Amino acid sequence: MKLLLPMIVYTVTIAVNAHAQGGFLKKMANRAEQAATNKAGNAVEKGVNDASDKVLNAGKPAAGAASAPTASTPAAAPAPAPASRVEAYSKFDFVAGDQLLLSDDFSQDVVGEFAMHWNTNNKGEVVSMKDGTKWLKLFQQGVYLTPNKQVLPADHTIEFDMILDMHNTGYMYPEVFFTLFNSGEDAPQSNSVFKNMHGYNDIGIQLALGESNNTRTVLRTHAKGAETFRTNVQQLKLLEENYGKPFHVAISVQKTRFRMWINEQKVYDMPRIVESTFNQLAVSVSGSNYKEDQLGFYLSNLKIAGGSPDVRSKLLTEGKFSTTGITFDVNSDVIRPSSFGVIKEIGTALQSDVSFKVKITGHTDSDGSKAVNDALSLKRATAVKAMLTDTYKIAAERISVDGKGAAVPVAENTTPEGKAKNRRVEFEKEK
Repeated sequence: MKLLLPMIVYTVTIAVNAHAQGGFLKKMANRAEQAATNKAGNAVEKGVNDASDKVLNAGKPAAGAASAPTASTPAAAPAPAPASRVEAYSKFDFVAGDQLLLSDDFSQDVVGEFAMHWNTNNKGEVVSMKDGTKWLKLFQQGVYLTPNKQVLPADHTIEFDMILDMHNTGYMYPEVFFTLFNSGEDAPQSNSVFKNMHGYNDIGIQLALGESNNTRTVLRTHAKGAETFRTNVQQLKLLEENYGKPFHVAISVQKTRFRMWINEQKVYDMPRIVESTFNQLAVSVSGSNYKEDQLGFYLSNLKIAGGSPDVRSKLLTEGKFSTTGITFDVNSDVIRPSSFGVIKEIGTALQSDVSFKVKITGHTDSDGSKAVNDALSLKRATAVKAMLTDTYKIAAERISVDGKGAAVPVAENTTPEGKAKNRRVEFEKEK
């Protein structure tokens, strides 16, 4: 990929409110055109598997960079998380809510079609990666509404994964927006949301994507269509470093407090910014001069959960704690980094009482055979034990492990939410 000779420094005056422009989709005012060194890779598939099983063209990854598994790129065998990965998340304090309200990994959707429970004012399509995971491909000038239909509790968490497949050819990249809002009298998934969105109470995160450390973000709040608060603009190089690779977004709302992480980095922590309840998350992409096949925007693994679990109290006082917040790579016992906040809470609790012994039990959904699920659930429980002993120095003899597979479900295995509830890890005090 060729280099752009001039480097044009753009002015980041992110002054034009996307809501005031009628639905997130206007470019920022007074931004000069970004130009930067083209990245040589970190590419994810630019196309999708369509109904005729079209084979996709894979971008070439940069040296030492890992691209997301795609329909034509063999999925590499997951490797155990190195110590440096754990250390990178040492300050990651996100803990998912303990009441799962919504989960969607598009596993029940048809490849090439729009996700059946979502809504948009543009188009979208579910794509399949080589590792078997499914993602919703978003398009420019589109707003995408989650399947949520209820008012979220005062304490709740939202998580999802994204891939930004960016390839600079001299134009400004589109912008990406995450917006929590309350649709009021409008149903949170209705078409009226698209035209009225600028009038709702909301918290909006604007990501101005760039190159060469020019990616920026700003947070705004609105009430009745008027901007009520705006943060200073901050750099977000982390996104550039993850172009072409999956990254994790985690949001925690605790009454008036709003926090957001991208991977291990805490991007926002605002103690008194939430002034209303929310019932919807919108993810949107603005327009640009790039054609559809030149850039890619993908989303998956959405989870919305209520509550703010007191891990220490439930484990040490009640003697039992169950969580869907510890997740693993597909069909693997490799713990995802987004789980580290929960494990840290458990490790800290066990450190505070050296007499406490615990049994870790892994559970799966019903997909796959009994033998595979039984073995996988035990391996996952063992992986959690290993992290507690290695990272938090909990004596191995204080921890026993078990795997129940799909034998003890807590929900039906017929929906994504039910399956997600069943994929859990339980901790129980041993006498």
